[in-house]
Amino acid sequence: VTAVGLLAVTVLWAARTMVHSGQLAVVVAPGVELRSGPGASFAVRTTLPGGAEVVAAEMRGTWTQVVLPGGAVGWTPAASVATIGG
Repeated sequence: VTAVGLLAVTVLWAARTMVHSGQLAVVVAPGVELRSGPGASFAVRTTLPGGAEVVAAEMRGTWTQVVLPGGAVGWTPAASVATIGG
């Protein structure tokens, strides 16, 4: 139980750190799948609508890790999101 609690705190801290260090982005493709890892073989967590605002946190190959406004973290194809501003 203690290990699970520690893991949960660590994940929440990491997500908040990414939000502050990431760049605001918008989903530019309709119906983009948010996956649990950087690749098509990872499980789909949800589908993001076009125009959804996210924070681009990390890149791995052709995949971008994004953080949703509620703090959920997942991966989308890099071509499906575009950063906002400079």
